[in-house]
Amino acid sequence: MGHVITNAHVVQNCNKVTIGDNANKQVPAEVVNADKSNDLALLKLSTLEMASAESKSLIQKLSIVVVPLSSKGLLRSDDVKLGEKVLVAGYPFGDTFSNTIKVTTGVVSATRGAGDNSGQFQLDAAVQPGNSGGPIYDSGGNIVGVVVAQINKKTFGSFVENMNFGIKASTVRQF
Repeated sequence: MGHVITNAHVVQNCNKVTIGDNANKQVPAEVVNADKSNDLALLKLSTLEMASAESKSLIQKLSIVVVPLSSKGLLRSDDVKLGEKVLVAGYPFGDTFSNTIKVTTGVVSATRGAGDNSGQFQLDAAVQPGNSGGPIYDSGGNIVGVVVAQINKKTFGSFVENMNFGIKASTVRQF
């Protein structure tokens, strides 16, 4: 068994939740907790035996280790720093362009989120629909956040570039 953290908006209104690796390997998951105010959800998996060779290769390259939820794991204990380099991993736009995982890099642009939210931070790494709930890593491979939102033209009525937000690891830890 294992657990996965994602965004609450990703699983809200879902009758059935599965976790997959875009290689048609999926396992059922149960939503065990959700926090709409921080946009976090905790999912419980029945097995961890699902990763494709490609996913396993990326996990190895990034030195990601599966750790018990009760341990400190790879969530960094201190908050992000202004100007710190970050890497976002995910499946933007699902398999519209390809079914392989994508990574983007950037820096922490602000240590608070929209509306001065102290539980979030701003980053300029490219984030698209499909990145929601995905990990944000520091240069040491530690998880520093979870992708939560992007600011786009629809939000402000003008073109906004690379203004994206992550939920801080400290907020995830409290969840």
